[in-house]
Amino acid sequence: VALLPMIPEDEAKLALKRHLRLLNTEPLEIKGVPVTMQVAGAATNFDSEKTPDAQSFIETLTSDLSEMVVRIKNIHGL
Repeated sequence: VALLPMIPEDEAKLALKRHLRLLNTEPLEIKGVPVTMQVAGAATNFDSEKTPDAQSFIETLTSDLSEMVVRIKNIHGL
């Protein structure tokens, strides 16, 4: 989880894309063993007009995460 306060939505999505690319292409070395990961993420923006309160923001975030799960399932043919 990364919270990037005061970051415009397009910049947050770009940061997410860059981090995911790095995490998904470079294996981590754990105790000398390279471990390849596949990581997914979602970027959700707090907008006072679209998400005026915490509840509506959580609903938007939940929806974005659900869409991410569907994309992952489609990629893996589940």
